[in-house]
Amino acid sequence: MTILLTGATGTVGRAVVRQLLEAGEPVRALTRDPARAATLLPDVELAAGDLGDPDSLPSTLDGVDRVFLLSVGPRKAEHDANLAQAAAKAGVTRLVALSSLAAEEAPDGLLGRWHADGERAVRDAGPAWTIVRPGGFMSNASEWAPSVRQAGVVRAPFGDLRASIVDPRDIAAVVVAALRGGHDGAVLPLSGPAAISPAEQVAVLAEVLDRPLRFEELSLEQARTAMARRVPAEVVDAVLSARAVAGPFRARVLPTVEDVTGRAPRSFRQWAEDHADTFR
Repeated sequence: MTILLTGATGTVGRAVVRQLLEAGEPVRALTRDPARAATLLPDVELAAGDLGDPDSLPSTLDGVDRVFLLSVGPRKAEHDANLAQAAAKAGVTRLVALSSLAAEEAPDGLLGRWHADGERAVRDAGPAWTIVRPGGFMSNASEWAPSVRQAGVVRAPFGDLRASIVDPRDIAAVVVAALRGGHDGAVLPLSGPAAISPAEQVAVLAEVLDRPLRFEELSLEQARTAMARRVPAEVVDAVLSARAVAGPFRARVLPTVEDVTGRAPRSFRQWAEDHADTFR
């Protein structure tokens, strides 16, 4: 039987695909644009469908017994519900959904509410479920690459906000373990091995790249303007609002990655060493 994945062309999704294929699992990726996805996922069966169009989903589930749900944004709950309900009707036995620690940290904020509502849609669908809740991604530092290459500077808000960010490869490893069984009915909160601030991340990058780097603090308004060039305004508001109210919760170091995978999560230094060419 096949595993259907959403979000397969994203950072976490591609890591999930890679690890499932290495484990010998048959994979099918749901995508609105098969031509584009084919360039990113050349070894994966593709199924055309749209999470916002329930009628497009049943045909993508033929022969599928497990589903990985990864959706983002203000329509997350609707999209997760559409696929989870279609999966239940198709006889899928297990759903694994990517959520966020924001669902626990700030459930009344936009970001927390989007994820909490998505979780509820998956739990209510019927099949066995697992919720994977990572905190911030180490890979978000990749957004700094152009300014690092061009000017040796990183500009970001909340420079002293320490968080136990996690490597997407470790998130994927937990997702794969959940898809393969043994974690039904579990909510799995994930972190990296240590709390680290953006300014401290820049210091690590400087050591890895062996060149001086400078951190420049952005105000909230400056950060909002910069983010708005890349993502919708509602998402900008949700992300910055969640960061603004973040406290010690975000810095917690959780044992879940090691408990599930049997090995410690990767450090930010390991992530930076493995992705150093992005910044050169």
